[in-house]
Amino acid sequence: MEQDEKQTAVAELLEDFSEEHLWACIVAFQGEPLRTMSGLPYSYTLKEGKHGGLTKELWVDRRENSKSITWSSVRMAFQNVLKMKESLSEGEKPYVKRPKALGDIRGVSYIYPLFDRFGLIETDPDKGENNGVQMCLQLEEASAHSEAEENTEGEIAR
Repeated sequence: MEQDEKQTAVAELLEDFSEEHLWACIVAFQGEPLRTMSGLPYSYTLKEGKHGGLTKELWVDRRENSKSITWSSVRMAFQNVLKMKESLSEGEKPYVKRPKALGDIRGVSYIYPLFDRFGLIETDPDKGENNGVQMCLQLEEASAHSEAEENTEGEIAR
């Protein structure tokens, strides 16, 4: 789809947080190159059903055998985002540190970057160009740093 159509779909979603507008974004962004939080590239497509309409199943082409994400999984994550927004002021986005924070939902690692792209969530308060990769690196560095501290503390205690 054209960039204008994508921008329009996102603008309408951010104006009215409805499932209809979310679906319009899903349709508009199919085939768009995306990255998981850990930096793995993927895109998704929607297939045509028996009667010519699109099926509500996202086919992720991350590996040789495509993985499907059902519309119900996307909806569940969307409902969780809406719940998070309830406690925020108007126009504020919920900060979602990692995919699992959206819920224990099948395919959430692929839904998370979509919601970030659509502007539904904030994934990095210091948002940069390589957002997902940068955040993953920060998490790994923080983990490595805390492990190093634990090892040092253990040595002192002996």
